[in-house]
Amino acid sequence: MHGPADERGTVVVSSLWVLYNLLIIGGALAVAAEERLQALLKAFKTGLTVTGLTLQDARPPEEVKPAFDEVNGAQQVKERLINEAQAYAAKVVPEARGQASRARTTAEGYKQAVVSKAEGDAQRFSLLQAQYKDAPEVTRKRLWLETVQQVLSENRKVIGGDGRQLIYWRTRTW
Repeated sequence: MHGPADERGTVVVSSLWVLYNLLIIGGALAVAAEERLQALLKAFKTGLTVTGLTLQDARPPEEVKPAFDEVNGAQQVKERLINEAQAYAAKVVPEARGQASRARTTAEGYKQAVVSKAEGDAQRFSLLQAQYKDAPEVTRKRLWLETVQQVLSENRKVIGGDGRQLIYWRTRTW
């Protein structure tokens, strides 16, 4: 055969091979295969009608059995890998969402702490400003004494006004 007839024959053989593979996969596809076969017969204007499609013993020919077994094995590997990927996703995605939620909660807590501290500092400054307006000299001296007390409580060594080193032992209150 040459030309259009050859092409039609190739298409028919290829389509029938696909149908044959579909039928091997399972009987549930027999109805779809029957409809596809009828559509092919109609497309090639053969005048034939499919009245039924039954597979009693669907086995590949011995010549193609190794290739068929290889394809079958590859399909099983593919299904296994898909199942493993879905199981991995089912495990990892909730963990990632949990980590994201924890990070979000931690960030919200940090934000709240920083905002609260800033508001407290601003309120403290406003109170100091009001006290300073009422008694500037007393407030200035009190702030200086508080600062010196804080510095001395955090350091063990103090340098005297004449350059001598004095050792300051802070007392611990437990």
